[in-house]
This record gives sequence, C-alpha cells and structure tokens, in this order.
Amino acid sequence: MKKILVLFTILIINLILANPSYAIKIGLLTQVEEAGIGTNVNGRMIDVHTNKTVCTSDAMKGYMLVPYKNEIAVKTGGHFYTLGTDSIVLRPDTDGYVSTKGKWYRGKLMIKNMNGKLTVINDIDLENYIKGVVPSEMPASWEFEALKAQAIAARSFALANLGKQSRNGYDLKDNTEDQAYGGASAETNITNKAVDETHGLVLTYDMKIISAYYFASAGGMTNTSIWGGDVPYLRAVPSFDDNVKKNGHGVGMSQHGANNLAKQGYNAYQILQYFYQNVKFAKLNNESYILYLKGFKGLYITGYICISAFIENYYPQTLDRPKKNVIINLSITQILRNMVTWSVGLRKKEVRNEQRRISKRSIKKSKSFSKSNCRHFISYIRNYSKNSF
Repeated sequence: MKKILVLFTILIINLILANPSYAIKIGLLTQVEEAGIGTNVNGRMIDVHTNKTVCTSDAMKGYMLVPYKNEIAVKTGGHFYTLGTDSIVLRPDTDGYVSTKGKWYRGKLMIKNMNGKLTVINDIDLENYIKGVVPSEMPASWEFEALKAQAIAARSFALANLGKQSRNGYDLKDNTEDQAYGGASAETNITNKAVDETHGLVLTYDMKIISAYYFASAGGMTNTSIWGGDVPYLRAVPSFDDNVKKNGHGVGMSQHGANNLAKQGYNAYQILQYFYQNVKFAKLNNESYILYLKGFKGLYITGYICISAFIENYYPQTLDRPKKNVIINLSITQILRNMVTWSVGLRKKEVRNEQRRISKRSIKKSKSFSKSNCRHFISYIRNYSKNSF
C-alpha cells in the first residue's frame, strides 16, 4: 500500500511540475431550483463523466437549466430536454466568456445536480479570479498602491483558503463570506493593471501563505483577536480610517486605511507590512517549485501552496523605513526545514539525511536555494521511489 501511495505522490508531482497552474473553483450559485447560463461566442455543454458534448450553445443566447430527477435538463424551444448527466461543463469554443447571474465570467462554468438542486461553479485561473475580486472589494478610483495591496491580500486569502467550501464542491464563495467576486463584468483597466503588476505575489508567515483578512474600516484601531483566537501575524494598530465609520470585523487590513496611507505616499508593500506583522512577500514561480500539500479530503485536494525554488522575498519594511523593495532568495535551509516530509511511504530518516546533505552543500556554495538544488532534491525523490519497487 505504501508503494502505491509513493507512486501516486510522484505521479502528482510530475503532472504539476510539467503543467504548473493555479486554478480555483468559485461557487456562484448553490443549491438553486434553476440557473440561466450562456456564452458570448458559440460554446458547448460537456458531460463531466464521459467528456462528450451533450448540447451546443449559440452565441449570446441564454439557456435555462433545471434539475430533473438525478440529472440536468435544459430548456430550448419552450420544452425541457434531459442532458442525461448530473454534471456538465459549459465552455466557449473560442476565446470568450461564460455567463450566469446576469454577469460575464472568464474560464468555464461547472453545473452540478447535487441532492436535487443545482450548483454553479466558475472554474478559473487564479490571476483572472483576482481581477474580478479587486474591483468588487475596492473602488477602482482609489489610489493605485492601495489597489495593489488589495490584489496581494486577496491572492493570499484565496490560496490560504483553498477548499474552505469543499462540502459544496468548490473552494470559495463569490460573496463577502469569502471574497466579493464580480467576474469579468467587474473588471477595469486600472484594477487589472494592479493585479498584473503584483502577479503571483503573496504574503507569508513562517513559510506559509497567510489568510490575509481585510475589511472596510475600523474607525481608529484594528483588532488582534480573530473569532475566538489570536493569529501571530495580526496586531492592533491605528487604522488610519478615523474619517470613516467602522464597517467590518476590524481584523487585518483596513481598506480605507490602505487608501489613506497610499495618499500619503506609502507603497503597497509598506502598507501590507504595516497591517500584518512580521510577514514576508513570496512570489509563485511557474519555472521551478516544490509542491506543499496541506491535506486531502478523499480525492479532493483541500489546498496547496506552491513554493518556488527561486522564491522572491521582500525584506520586511515598516512605514518609517525607506520606500525601497529589496528582493532576496530564501535560503535552502529555510525551505527544507519547513517543507513537507515526503511521508507517504518514504523513509523519513533518508529524506532528512538528503535534506542535510543538500543544505550543507548549498550553504558552502551560495547560501541560496538554487534551481539545481531544487531539481537535485526532486530527482532524489524520484530515484528513491524507483529503487524502492
């Protein structure tokens, strides 16, 4: 059994290393009686189980879906016709958008009949998701550095909370229970620019991406206690939003405060390091990274963090320090000491010995986690698994 688990783990690693991506599933409608969908170009509805087209969709034409027994039915020509499946994916044939709830979205729509009701999910690339979050959470007319801070906080929150809504079949909801998300309909040029300029940047604490909570305004001072417990990277600080009535839980970053600080000349990185204590900035890198699995729920991965071998890390900055962003590489020791031990079937002692050997060699050579070191360790894991069978 252990050998099977090792092989399964290596297969996952190989697939992700070959096709790195950061996708996220957002719940748009949950347990509803009907759902209107469509595409702005010609598209098709595909059976999730067979990967075969069960219905085509015409450009700019709406379709009504309803649950029918354990399947999904579509209304066309005044009549409902069953699609013969309980789960479909709606996607455009060419570059385009999908629609539901009267809004346009990038990516695909997944529609499921769950317990006799429909659930509609937007399966979308992480960066495109953040483009729909920023203008939904913060006015596009606000300071550009505040918009950048919002993009980094939203991206961090999303990755730290992957699988939060797994009981419903998706990662996050599209409302303020998680993060407000208006899809492509909410996007603006300026907020998209803020997302692009912070591409892949996240906040980390103790080598983990943080759940970067934020709120509208605290009315003078932020909170440290969060729903019955304390979080080490949160601190009570003046919120710089005295001019606005308190609105929200008061934990983390004040959005009005961030905008006011940006007006005073502080950049996004300084603003975030002010509201979150002892955090560092890491950049997700598609070229070379280590997969960190937070856990499994059956066959559903509840979340993962991709930590780059060349992870870019900004030195901590506070409001009284120069507005200068210094980028360094995390040491190999930091990453190897905190990475997940490949515990599914691998002998921990051998992995630790290999970690120490690479660490010593790296520290003597450059004191940084190089791409060759990352490849060497991954190669070791692969070779070890081959020799174990």
